[in-house]
Amino acid sequence: MSPQTKFEQWYATERRKRKIYVTSKDQQWAPLWKAIHWILLVLTFGKQNKFYTHYTTTIGRTIFYPAGWRFENATYKNCVILRHECDHVDWFLKFGLGNEWLGIFVVGLLYLLFPLPVCFAWFRYVFERVAYRTSYYAALELGLKPDIEHYIEQLTGPKYLWTWILKDQVRAWFRKHCRPDLLDQYSISWGGAK
Repeated sequence: MSPQTKFEQWYATERRKRKIYVTSKDQQWAPLWKAIHWILLVLTFGKQNKFYTHYTTTIGRTIFYPAGWRFENATYKNCVILRHECDHVDWFLKFGLGNEWLGIFVVGLLYLLFPLPVCFAWFRYVFERVAYRTSYYAALELGLKPDIEHYIEQLTGPKYLWTWILKDQVRAWFRKHCRPDLLDQYSISWGGAK
């Protein structure tokens, strides 16, 4: 099955289940995304220089792929990212008690500020590690080789504003929760078999 077809299937399923919407940063709210890009560039001393062109961001039920992304160019990696971002949609709905807008406010505050904005951003760490666990299993479902070290670097480095700097602790969590032998169990809990 082509990556575009797989993406369309997964997107249709998630659209029915979570009422998500997918677009790209250059198609909707481009000035906001460019402003955030420059802010992150400054805050990370130039190390997060790909926010607008390489990173997917979710706000409420809307998933914003990087500028230039289009449905017809979807890859298997985009399928993995879709599943990752759907975890974020779930957090918005959970913390908003079903209300997307309340969830955006609550999760936004927790994600960005609590208990600290950098180094020990517990909520950002939890939200992202769970979503990266989803990425891991989605990659396995597609026959891809997930890169746990990449996830660890993302969470402990400047790309997510040094979310959790205790790298060994992050690595231990991923080793415990991301194992090929758990794929079947995970797939069932996520809502479907491979």
